Amino acid sequence: MNDAPHSPRRRGFTLIEVMISVLFVGVGFVALMGAATKSLGVVKAAKQYETARNLMEQLKKQEPLQLDEVDGDETQSGTFDDNRDYRWRRVLTTVGEESDRLYLVKTSVIWDSQKREGRERREEVVEYIHLPTAIKKKWIDEKAAND
Repeated sequence: MNDAPHSPRRRGFTLIEVMISVLFVGVGFVALMGAATKSLGVVKAAKQYETARNLMEQLKKQEPLQLDEVDGDETQSGTFDDNRDYRWRRVLTTVGEESDRLYLVKTSVIWDSQKREGRERREEVVEYIHLPTAIKKKWIDEKAAND
């Protein structure tokens, strides 16, 4: 009988072929697990940013900016009753001369994304507000609400 390596009677895999196959499958599995873990982290971060945006809208309704009571630079901050992991801060800064009545308003919703690392994340809205325009808009909004 002829037991040559290319003989049609030879069947099965050698040990080295099996080990190489297991190595390739293992590397592929590790790569898949890494990708799955990374995608779960992205989903978690997206959910946190969505929550922050919703809380920003809630903040505008529950703690509106009272520009008619502002005298110069001011910082306001607080927490949310239903989301203890999130807090907010609003910084009002005078732009130019105070007589211009132009303000830069930075409203931030801040949270700790990974408590073990102490990393803070934030969603921030920056806007410029001219005080006479803001008071007129508030008056129009109040008049529309009363009608």
